Amino acid sequence: MSQKPENWGTLSGKDVDTEEKEEIVWNTPEEHGKYLFTNQGCSGCHSLTDKDIVGPGMQGILGKAATRVSGLTAEEYIYNSIVSPNEYMVEGYPENVMPQTFGNLSEEELNALISYLKTIE
Repeated sequence: MSQKPENWGTLSGKDVDTEEKEEIVWNTPEEHGKYLFTNQGCSGCHSLTDKDIVGPGMQGILGKAATRVSGLTAEEYIYNSIVSPNEYMVEGYPENVMPQTFGNLSEEELNALISYLKTIE
């Protein structure tokens, strides 16, 4: 049954999700970032080692990112690579492969993801 406004009067209790969603409380931004990396699909294309899958492996990403674009910090480079993945293409990787949806993460989520990536050595 459609839950459009014109059908609201016809919805029965079984049509409405009343289950309260438990809010997850993260102990650290890195913990939240690890969750995002695993559950938002990052790990489908990026390994936690130096092995490339579809995209580059994340091992040592902080050091690599710090040297990619003059004038950008590692964090800025990683941020831009997530929200605008075609902006700074690394040679050997095709454009338009990384889903643009990762740019829709909240600032808190992006910062948590970057905090986690910085821990991968």
